[in-house]
Order: sequence, then structure tokens, then C-alpha cells
Amino acid sequence: MEEFVILFFGGAPEYPSEMSAHYEAYGKFMDVLNAGQHFKSGLLVENATGRQVTQESIDDQGAFLTQKNKLGGVMVIQAKDIDEAAKLCQHNPILQNGGRVIVHPLKSM
Repeated sequence: MEEFVILFFGGAPEYPSEMSAHYEAYGKFMDVLNAGQHFKSGLLVENATGRQVTQESIDDQGAFLTQKNKLGGVMVIQAKDIDEAAKLCQHNPILQNGGRVIVHPLKSM
């Protein structure tokens, strides 16, 4: 099995009253990953303290971070290939709220 990094952008519910259903759906997504022994690790991103770094500057991400562009979390999973990894990510509930998921293969540095 190969390892893949999964980047989650946007897709948080718009209203606090929707969070319970969102967390329940996320639990089901994690059940899919765990059932196939795909999940390796994951972290949520604290967006309030992010910085955007270029060669010329270091800026807080204020205007850059619309809800749609916020990096919400990262995850490392195992899958047979990138196609299987992408199919597993189709179960992520952020996709139901306009979020997006990016999948990249990993290799040792």
C-alpha cells in the first residue's frame, strides 16, 4: 500500500445547528477509512494563526482565507493507488458543503 496526504479545504457547515449532523457524517467517513485500515494519521488546522509566506513577505492570511479556501485539516492514508485514495475521499462530508479535497502521493525525503 502507498501513502497519500489528503488536504481538506472549506466545507464547514454554515450554521452551528448543522454541526452535529456534520460530525456524525464525519464519523461515518472515518469508519470507512478505519474499516479498510486506510487511516494513518490526521490533524485539524488552526486557521486563526496562519501565515502566508512568499520570498518577499510574511502576511497573516486574513483576506486570503475565505471559508472556501481555508485549509481545515490534513490526513495521511494508505491505499492501493491514487485512484483508490481519491475514491475513499469521496465519502468526506465537506464535499456536501462545497468543500474540496486534494490527494497527493507521498514519498520519503
